[in-house]
Amino acid sequence: MRDTHAIGDIAVSKIVARCLELGYKVSLPFGGGWSYDLIMDDNEKLYRVQCKHARIRKGKVAFNVCSVKGNKSDHRTETYEGKVDLFLAYCTDNNKVYIVRMDQSTKSVMTLRLTPALNGQEKGVQWARDYEF
Repeated sequence: MRDTHAIGDIAVSKIVARCLELGYKVSLPFGGGWSYDLIMDDNEKLYRVQCKHARIRKGKVAFNVCSVKGNKSDHRTETYEGKVDLFLAYCTDNNKVYIVRMDQSTKSVMTLRLTPALNGQEKGVQWARDYEF
């Protein structure tokens, strides 16, 4: 069985390391119940960041941009709208971090294309390379 807490911790640690490599200051909230996982400081502005674990599926990097609350019989999804500024997603399959602003995200699953669509569609495609952090 997958240890989702360990997977999440690895994603956060990789994301924190990438932020530090790029010269950002990082603060982690104390205690539980926060809607964000870290604060990223660029010396001008503070950003509330939700860290996500991403996987490659069918030529796309995919990660959830909502949270699931409740249990198996009574679960609901909640968006992070108004609660975070950025999503930073660490993809274990290619060891890359992707950045997506809250206003660029979808309602539940964000997908960033790595390879061309089989039907040749290019209009409206969100290329993963444009979101690398």
